Amino acid sequence: MHTSKIGGKSVIRSVESITQVPIYVDKDNSGLGYGHQQLPTSVTSQRPIVSSQVFSEAPLYRPTGYITSVDDQSDSASTTSPSLSLAAINNSSWDVPTPPSSFDSSSESGENPSDPFHVSNRHNFDFLIGARTAQTLSTLSPNTRQLIYHVLDLYERVLDSVYFRPKGHQVARIREMVVTRLQASSITRCAVLLVVRMVESMLNGESHDHRLTLKQSVERFERQLLRVKAQHPNPLEVQDLLNGFLEAAFLKMRISNGYHAYQLLQNTAPTFLEIVYADPNLWPDPNGPPMACISKIAASTRFELGHFALMDNICSMAYGLPQVVDYETATPCPAPDVHPIEWVHCCPLEFQVCIAQMNKSCAKSYVAPDWRAIEHRLLAYKAPLGDMDNAESWKTIARLAAVCGVSSDDARVQSAVRQTFQLFKMVKREEPPKVNVHFMIQYLIAGACTRSEKQRAFVRERLLNAYDNACWMLPGCELVPVLDHLWHGAAANGRSFKWSDYITSRQVALPIPI
Repeated sequence: MHTSKIGGKSVIRSVESITQVPIYVDKDNSGLGYGHQQLPTSVTSQRPIVSSQVFSEAPLYRPTGYITSVDDQSDSASTTSPSLSLAAINNSSWDVPTPPSSFDSSSESGENPSDPFHVSNRHNFDFLIGARTAQTLSTLSPNTRQLIYHVLDLYERVLDSVYFRPKGHQVARIREMVVTRLQASSITRCAVLLVVRMVESMLNGESHDHRLTLKQSVERFERQLLRVKAQHPNPLEVQDLLNGFLEAAFLKMRISNGYHAYQLLQNTAPTFLEIVYADPNLWPDPNGPPMACISKIAASTRFELGHFALMDNICSMAYGLPQVVDYETATPCPAPDVHPIEWVHCCPLEFQVCIAQMNKSCAKSYVAPDWRAIEHRLLAYKAPLGDMDNAESWKTIARLAAVCGVSSDDARVQSAVRQTFQLFKMVKREEPPKVNVHFMIQYLIAGACTRSEKQRAFVRERLLNAYDNACWMLPGCELVPVLDHLWHGAAANGRSFKWSDYITSRQVALPIPI
């Protein structure tokens, strides 16, 4: 069942119409399916089929092999793991979805011993989420309540696998946000279910098999949104639909090649701005002209907006392209607290503002912006206790980016490079690896600037790691040819270079139409 009619308008009644259409997994990349047999699979109704590969989209390049001390192939024994995207847990719009059939025993039916991750087997959620939230859940239908429990169960799995874990009160606050958003509407819950499937497949090391399934499910979700939009919704429903389109775009960015993310950002920017311009709380001055205030957007509980802005920042820095939105960066960030996006993607909100400011300046002329003003803002930032390593890694990388117009042999650049590689040594990799040590940008920028062949080999190995690529917002493996071109060219033999040389290498090795 796709939709039902209420008052002449289409309303989604279940998520099965989005996620249960059988598709076929091409296991051997032959285009004919595994062993030339078509294997039906579903994001909701079946356990994923294990693949011999861990990273779903092989890089469209051959490793240069010039660094012989590094294995150019990703570790086939690695397992992918997610960064739990809370974007979809912060949306709004339609009605109650039916939970996935693999979890369709009602909440009153007792625990399912065959499922090791069933909520009853792992956590007392009434205790974890607090009495008030538990009381709210008790008033919901069994299907909705079960879906919420399943999402929270997955949330606990992610918490068990992270390196930078929030404190107890922060965890409780984030849980409450999750439950609140899940009750908002069925558009929200449809988007959440898609995110849950993506996260589960990454946690289980099976994201390769589900990439195509999830992509088709997201496309069906988007088509449902378009059908409802054609029914001439009222202004409130329009806002819900816009949020849904933004969620769908973010999911598409996560499951497509990284260089497609920039094009998706460009296509989605009008939707993003329409939402921002309709909410004065996201402007620098609620009584002033509408502007996209990066600090308020990043700190907002509308996670779909924060994810868009962070992806815009990261794409701009990694690809050397202009941000698709002109953000206002003068407004200071609100009182420090661990925000879900900050925790999930390990980028402090203050640094997101600094990066947006630097991207804007560097994109105009490749000339360094006002170093003193940015340095003062960076040094004034005080990292929360327990998050020092993560914050320091961003601080040194932000200082590198802030001097984008100077030569790489500048004393400030080399000092920041040394500090960054020292931090890489301090944050030890564990087995199994932790899921939110998001150092892709740090590896990229520090790797571009280092003159040490040993450090270049280390960066190349990390960027090709299949496990890490599954967690990052952008696949670092696609940027290895860019570094190879730079290291073979402008920066060969440890020569100094400028950021414009990196941009040239990116344009040659990874052309992105704009």
